[in-house]
Amino acid sequence: MRTGGAGAEGPGPARPVACRGTGRGTRTTKGHETMAEPYDGEAGQITASGLGWLLDDLLERTDHVRQAVLLSADGLVSCASRGMPRRDAEHLAAVSAGFQGLAGETGSRFAAGKVRQTMVMWDGAYLFIAPAGGGSRLAVLSGAETDVGQLAHEMALLVKRVGRHMTVPARSADEAPDA
Repeated sequence: MRTGGAGAEGPGPARPVACRGTGRGTRTTKGHETMAEPYDGEAGQITASGLGWLLDDLLERTDHVRQAVLLSADGLVSCASRGMPRRDAEHLAAVSAGFQGLAGETGSRFAAGKVRQTMVMWDGAYLFIAPAGGGSRLAVLSGAETDVGQLAHEMALLVKRVGRHMTVPARSADEAPDA
């Protein structure tokens, strides 16, 4: 399992991901740690446990969806779809939190209201990010051929159906990264 040192040695330790109950650790696939197998994290850190199947279901029900991540507002992975390499999940969560934060600040600056969804479009993919309740965010990466309307609708249904269960606890001051 990949962890980092604190302080000058690099970023802090990787945060636990507990999507599918208690378990046995991460699985290595093609040299990457994946989130397909659950593991126990620090007690009390994750309340989104058991929601991984919902992300997997979204991938199965919606054409061309590649990956999904449930993340905290500050970009920590709470849960990821099956088979997603840990590094990719952490990267997608961090980038998604940044995009969502920028969209929120822009909305405030121009009196546009709260962000309902953020979408990034590349030549070969889309990234959708939506608030998922309790300070969490849902990020979904799909292929360029996806039906954008269907995916946005499926994400909204997922958030509406289970949003109250997607709470990501706020970190305490001693858990926050050093400035």
